Parts: sequence; C-alpha cells; structure tokens
Amino acid sequence: MDSLEQIDWLLFQWINDQSANMFFDLVLPMIRNKYFWIPFYGFLISFFLFNWKKRGLIISFYLLLVFFTCDSINSRIFKPTFGRIRPCREPERMEIVIHRVPCPGGFSFPSSHAVNHAGIAVFLWLFFRRPKKIWPFLFLLWAFSIGYAQVYVGVHYPFDVITGFMIGGAIGTGIFTLFRNTDKLLFKEALI
Repeated sequence: MDSLEQIDWLLFQWINDQSANMFFDLVLPMIRNKYFWIPFYGFLISFFLFNWKKRGLIISFYLLLVFFTCDSINSRIFKPTFGRIRPCREPERMEIVIHRVPCPGGFSFPSSHAVNHAGIAVFLWLFFRRPKKIWPFLFLLWAFSIGYAQVYVGVHYPFDVITGFMIGGAIGTGIFTLFRNTDKLLFKEALI
C-alpha cells in the first residue's frame, strides 16, 4: 500500500509540477469547471431531441440517469467511506502542491469529476460507436482531459481519477445496457 501511495504521489508531482506550461495553466482550470460544459450538455440533449424526437427524450433521460447515478454513488457512498484528503489540503504536502484553483472541501477519492464524466463519455461512446469510426473516441478523450486537469490543478491524486474512470465507466456501461434493452422493448426497430 505504501508503494502505491508513493507511485500516486510521484505521478501527482509530475502532472502538477513537471508537466506545467502556460497553455495548460490557461486551459485546464477552465475545462475542469462544471459550468464550462453546460452549453455542451444543452447541445447534446437538443441533438437527441431534434434527431430522435420521443426516442431522444428517452436517450436524454438515460444520459441524465448516468450523471445522477454516478454522482450519487460516488458522493454518498465511496467518498465518505474512503475519506481520503485532497492533495491541496494535506498538511505535509499543501506547501508543495501548486494550487491553480481554490482547493475545494470534501474528500478526494474517487474524483467525482472523473466518475461523472467517464460515465457520460462511456455511455456516449457506446451510443455513437460504429465500425471504423474514430470520432466517438473524442468522448473518451474529453473525459480523460477533465480527469488530467483535476490532477494538474492540484485537487486530486492520479489514482483518484483512475479509480473514478473505472467506476464511471462501469456505471455508464450498465446504464447504456439498460437503455438499449428499454429501446428494444418500446420500439420495433433497434436504434443501436
């Protein structure tokens, strides 16, 4: 366990300090801000409603279900259970950590940003994936960049984010399977 924590700390230092540059300093604090993505979420829901009408409403419902499930499970079960302190709040490390945003309260493990965005990204990737199409992978890259930003700004350890990705990915996959089964029951021809 000590060696895992040491690896986690070394990775954190590399991302938070060694990979620092002016571009990341400008962009990464912005993309990890939850309000930055509101237009994107609005576009997604509008896209589903415009293209699939009633089905779009069901798709949007399941996408929101992914978010609420991810956020609730992580915030109410995992974070209080593990109670890991954020790197920007640890007394012996807070002077070393580069603070690029104000340090939030609450616990660090797993990262809620990582859980929520991985859940949404995996759901969208499964929905839009097609053979020989690479653009659905942009959703996974989107989630990865937000997770990376969380470490870069100093509010999470890398293992907080990696674990968050695994939890969110599992929830996104499970809810997508539920969506696909519902879609088959309600409509004669399968959408996916």
